[in-house]
Amino acid sequence: MVEKNSTPYQKILLDRLDRLQKQADSEEALACLGTERVLVNFAFDRIQRGEYWECVECGEDIAEKRLLSDPTTLVCSCCATRSDK
Repeated sequence: MVEKNSTPYQKILLDRLDRLQKQADSEEALACLGTERVLVNFAFDRIQRGEYWECVECGEDIAEKRLLSDPTTLVCSCCATRSDK
């Protein structure tokens, strides 16, 4: 169940993985790539369930600008600001 247009987000997620894979020239980079793959796969799962745009903390929509800048984010900017304090 995909409620919103997920195509741009899916492309961003795939591009992010591709870029990281090309940079994975060290053990540290490979470890980072593994973590990033987990985050990207989770984002794809959330897209398929129609939950990608919902903040896991408060349930409100995550702003498109925030998702475009960090497509693996799980929280809206308000919740992110609260957790930083």
